[in-house]
Amino acid sequence: VRVRDSLWLVSSNIQKWLGDEPSHLNALERAVRENSGGIIAPYLLGRAYRKRGEFKKALEILKEVIAKHPNEFRPCVEYAATLVDAGEPYSKAIAVLNLSKTFGMSDPRYVGTLAGMLFMNGDFTEAVKVFEESARNEFPAIEAQTIQFRPPDTQDILKRRRLEGKVATVKAGYAF
Repeated sequence: VRVRDSLWLVSSNIQKWLGDEPSHLNALERAVRENSGGIIAPYLLGRAYRKRGEFKKALEILKEVIAKHPNEFRPCVEYAATLVDAGEPYSKAIAVLNLSKTFGMSDPRYVGTLAGMLFMNGDFTEAVKVFEESARNEFPAIEAQTIQFRPPDTQDILKRRRLEGKVATVKAGYAF
């Protein structure tokens, strides 16, 4: 096989399934080296780094992908999530997401992440517009109702923000 990055990606999935984290990352790193112009392997490696809390490495690798392929919305979503997890302002992450808005609005993860970041940034009107625009795409119910963006806890970046309170009203499909 001349191009082996796909084999390394499969190997990475197997290692991840087996719970061998170092081998999982090594296989992803090899996949990136095998095909330096690719999109999938660096995206997966950047995502793995972000989930491990290695934000600097994740930003480094994802930035290269975005520079080469600015219309690819998945690396933009991952880069924006990494920026927020690394403590950068939401406005910076939103700017990155807007690079790939043309193609991203067709993806529920992109829509949920952009609208969630706009909301957290205080741009409530823009967040509503993004959600309204996405309603025209008629995402399947399971995709439309999945939580796509969970803001990090300001005290511990590796944890997600939790809100506590009292439920005042319960209606079909939501609660206040």
